[in-house]
Amino acid sequence: MRLQVLATPTEQLSFRLIASVGSQNFNTIGPVTLSVYTPTALQARMAAAGYTLYTGGNASNRQVNINSTLNAVTHSNFVSGQFDYDLGGKGALTAISAYQAWGCYTNNDNDYTQLDALRDYGSCNTERQFSQELRWASPKDKPVEAVVGAFYSTQHVDVDSRVQFGNQYNIWAANPSATVFPNVGTQTWAQGAYIGKLTGFGISSHANFNTTTKAIFANANWHPDAERKWAVDFGLRQTWEDRNMDYLGKVASNPGGLTQAQINVMSASGANAQLGNAQDAIVDVSLGGQASLSYRITPDVMAYVSAARGHKSKGFNLLPENATNPDPGVLLAIAHGGTQDILGETADNFEGGIKSEWFDKRLLLNATVFHTLVTNAQANESIGVGNTATKFLANVGKEKSVGIELEGEAWVPGGIHLKGFVGYDEATYASFTNSVCPAQSTALSCDLTGRQVAWAPKWTTDFTVDYSHPIAEGVNGYVVADVNWRSEQNTTITLDPAAQINGYALASLRVGALLRHDTVDLQLWVENLGDTKYYINLLGLTKATGIVQGYPGNPRTFGGTVKVRF
Repeated sequence: MRLQVLATPTEQLSFRLIASVGSQNFNTIGPVTLSVYTPTALQARMAAAGYTLYTGGNASNRQVNINSTLNAVTHSNFVSGQFDYDLGGKGALTAISAYQAWGCYTNNDNDYTQLDALRDYGSCNTERQFSQELRWASPKDKPVEAVVGAFYSTQHVDVDSRVQFGNQYNIWAANPSATVFPNVGTQTWAQGAYIGKLTGFGISSHANFNTTTKAIFANANWHPDAERKWAVDFGLRQTWEDRNMDYLGKVASNPGGLTQAQINVMSASGANAQLGNAQDAIVDVSLGGQASLSYRITPDVMAYVSAARGHKSKGFNLLPENATNPDPGVLLAIAHGGTQDILGETADNFEGGIKSEWFDKRLLLNATVFHTLVTNAQANESIGVGNTATKFLANVGKEKSVGIELEGEAWVPGGIHLKGFVGYDEATYASFTNSVCPAQSTALSCDLTGRQVAWAPKWTTDFTVDYSHPIAEGVNGYVVADVNWRSEQNTTITLDPAAQINGYALASLRVGALLRHDTVDLQLWVENLGDTKYYINLLGLTKATGIVQGYPGNPRTFGGTVKVRF
């Protein structure tokens, strides 16, 4: 539910209140198993226990290995108030106050099999944030227009994670340590020697993060000539950010009486609920800004160049990087840059282009070229440990993005509207010499310098055509068709060859009618009109399980929508 109220007690003063309350309870999805890379791993263990690991999944065959529900619940509350006061010839003042509270609870069958291996796995996150902004804007339509302001915010985040092991964990996971889990007589780990002690063993963690952000900013736009053909824009933002964190992972249940040595070995399988504790605090100070120069060649053609610097602040890794964390993967993470504190990243962007209108604004054509360099780029990596992965944040080096975008829009007589764009982006790792290697490799470190950045297709394009026409008095019919396409991309930071998604195109169609002078909108629609088989994410190979998994995209989907304005 969303409420919005606008009050104008005087001609100079206005107040806008926006409040919303939202709740969601929905099923989430598990990955399909595409293939088996190492048959002697999970597949063999399940077969020995009388279970069949289904491995025929693909983008059209959505059968999954699972034995419990996957769901998530979210709650959100938001309120903001904006005061605007017109000072006449002295400009205008604006004050914005906002508060948000958000919570999420997830439940996952994280072994993604029919086994009772990880019977409870998930997290409960809560976030509260308050922000205040105050700014002054100079009078408009002057040779120089300026905005000066200040910003303040506080944010508190609590993250509660948990994992509990089931009575078939020995089938899903190989023995993590023959030293602390030796054979019991002639019975091995795989045969269930320790399943009585493992069943019901659980680890939980609590982490909280506090962030205080303060900033001042200013922006000015100058038209040096009376004809306003030239425009110079310049802005700066100085930001101060203080962050601190506190993490504690502990044993939540141990009904089978695992020893401390056994608990320590099992901790590595706890993902974000590992044992250990850490406290950390960081201070980040940054100066960002932008500058641009534009020239209106004709009333309908404008050329421009711009430069900008942005900053993503420092951060930390959630898991402790100290002796309290018994996960051996932490040392490997540190070797790949996963230290407790992570440097902030800086993005420098340069671009230039032309924006134009033709035939009495019936045709718009724009072209942009750009070059972006990200220094101390932050990225989430993971190192496989046992049947889980130690996930960590690291500075991976430099990323470079160079490309061009072309976009156009046309209004054709007869009620036809066309819109489209095509973009080419050569996004590469300019320097990434110490990456975690994909599971197919035995190397300790891989150099990805010069390779295409993960999640970055080189080509993207979209084309939309819509047609509207009166059907009767007060009734307008319309049709909207859209096609978008992207080239191949990899969806793992390691550029795992098993996570390369081929290019694909998606089409959608909407047919509707606007009734009662556009106050009622009746619509029928189809998404993925051609029923394209594609993946939205491929997870690549997991070395311990020996399987390749991924998430298919939505199939052809039909629906209807009714909108009412009053």
